[in-house]
Amino acid sequence: MSTTRPIADHMRSGTFRADRHADKVTLPPAALIEPDWDDLLPGDSDESAKARSDAAALWARTAPVLMISAGLTDAQREALSMFCVAVASYWSVTRELSRTGNLLRGRTGELVKNPLHTVRTMYVNEVTTLRKELGLSPAAAARITRPSADDEDYADAAAGSADVLRLVSDL
Repeated sequence: MSTTRPIADHMRSGTFRADRHADKVTLPPAALIEPDWDDLLPGDSDESAKARSDAAALWARTAPVLMISAGLTDAQREALSMFCVAVASYWSVTRELSRTGNLLRGRTGELVKNPLHTVRTMYVNEVTTLRKELGLSPAAAARITRPSADDEDYADAAAGSADVLRLVSDL
């Protein structure tokens, strides 16, 4: 089963062919709008606040780069939102696992594996899948070339976003 590469990836790698790729849908460039983390990750505990700040920090690091390098638009932000929530949840479960330990006492007093291992594995699988989808895996990153500042497509995609331009120029 083959996966379809984004047109922007073909253009970056020099394999774009109009006869094969011209019929694809191209979403107009639009700045990504950060989700409301209080709505996605509700709660009053310190752990909930930490998860919200982790997700927001990950969004701040990842969204500008994906907007420029992969052409991610607001129409596709749900995948990035899910990625940020999954990573923040993974970190939260990992912290709780560290506090409670790898083994717990069962009902009869025997040592059993902490059930949080299963939850953490679920988040690892979700994060891995979303990293591949967003092009954030090491293999995908090796194929991405950073656009030059004088590239017209790069300038058009980043138009109106001084913060994004500042972040990308610092890379």
